[in-house]
Amino acid sequence: MYKVEKTHYGIKFRFCGFIDEQEVKRWAGEVRQATESLPKDFCFLADMRGMKPLPPAVWTVVEKAEAWAMKAGLKRAVQIVDDPITAMQLKRLAKHTGFIDRMRLIDASSSAAWEKAAMDWLLLGVASDLVDPAETPLPHSHER
Repeated sequence: MYKVEKTHYGIKFRFCGFIDEQEVKRWAGEVRQATESLPKDFCFLADMRGMKPLPPAVWTVVEKAEAWAMKAGLKRAVQIVDDPITAMQLKRLAKHTGFIDRMRLIDASSSAAWEKAAMDWLLLGVASDLVDPAETPLPHSHER
């Protein structure tokens, strides 16, 4: 299951349960359509609590959606997770696409303050101690 909604900062979407390839393709289409009417420097909040790890067939669709978002003007994104396998998968995808420079990952199971940490990152560019420190880009992270 997924849900996409426009917000004052850009787009918030929610994934929950098992997401198959067709569902991810529909989601990607909705996100693409929504980003077309957003000003540059928009943000994404991806609430992925309760989402099962993505099947390999879905990875390419997510990679393309991330690439589209960056081209459309994505400034920052935060992914909220509560599963270590999903977190690992999302980090790998983000590193592969270059999305890692704009994305931060927050484990919602570690603190009830995850939403404030997410908003601090999206709106202010401030990464709190809840934000996965392994995802803080180093100066050489722009090399591919």
